[in-house]
Amino acid sequence: MSRSAGWASVLLAALTLEPAHADQPADTAPEIPRAAPAEPATRKGTGGWRFRVQPQFRVIPKGLDVRLEAAWRSPMWRDRSGLLFDGTYIEVGPIARLSPASLHPGVAVKTVPIAPLELEASVWQLRYFGNFGSLFEYESVDADWSPEQRDRASSEGLGRHETGWAMSFKAVLRLKLGPIVWLTDFIHHWMSAPDVMEGHGWYESSSDLLLAREDHVQTINSNLGYLLWGHPSADEFLLLGVRWEGWRSLESAQERQMLSLLTMWRPGWLHEQHFTVGLLTGVYIDDPYRTGLPYIAGFLQFNWLDDEAR
Repeated sequence: MSRSAGWASVLLAALTLEPAHADQPADTAPEIPRAAPAEPATRKGTGGWRFRVQPQFRVIPKGLDVRLEAAWRSPMWRDRSGLLFDGTYIEVGPIARLSPASLHPGVAVKTVPIAPLELEASVWQLRYFGNFGSLFEYESVDADWSPEQRDRASSEGLGRHETGWAMSFKAVLRLKLGPIVWLTDFIHHWMSAPDVMEGHGWYESSSDLLLAREDHVQTINSNLGYLLWGHPSADEFLLLGVRWEGWRSLESAQERQMLSLLTMWRPGWLHEQHFTVGLLTGVYIDDPYRTGLPYIAGFLQFNWLDDEAR
């Protein structure tokens, strides 16, 4: 269910645009002995690990999965400081998405070369278990792949255990001005199911789209939020906003648009793990089978970051 996976991680990244050293309040900073030279305020770490565990759910269609990430992060531009260069980094590591219907292991490389810009490239192996709507093959990309049709196919055991591949490139523009947070991301996916016949289509459960044997899927997501209280680097904050999503598959010509209200809350529990809760409640504005229906998705996120990775 990657359709609801990325928004949480991306928006949390946008919330941490402040310099990495800013999460330590000035009144708790260690006192430096007079005889010792003061270290520059912009000193950056030597590199460390980041771990993330993110269970998430989706309603209409039903979906449940867990996103797992481990990455070695190294700060960038050690000889530069300022609004554009503080908080920049590069990281690489394994990623995986696990659901009752599939397991997608992969590897990702992410960089923030300047604070407002995030770039990520990833490669995935798509492993479908043959249940809960995956993997179904259709005679053409114009076939009826409605929920009713897929429910019948699932009850008849027509799902197949298959392996596919995907590559993704993501670019995110993220800005923060006082309590206002804005970000827009563009993602281009290449997805392939080699065992599907040429000219046929297949239902990809993570994106909830009917795709051609080899397809390109483009998504554009835009978020505008307001921090009601707290600070992005602190143990507690509450953000409310709106989110628009647009989806388009190039070969199968499927499109989707959604508009949602966004809530993100860090309650201060498990502060070392940066425990955060998120919820989307909205509506399908344009969808092959769900136009006008409600859309609900949410997540719980636990994120560990070494001090030297800041």
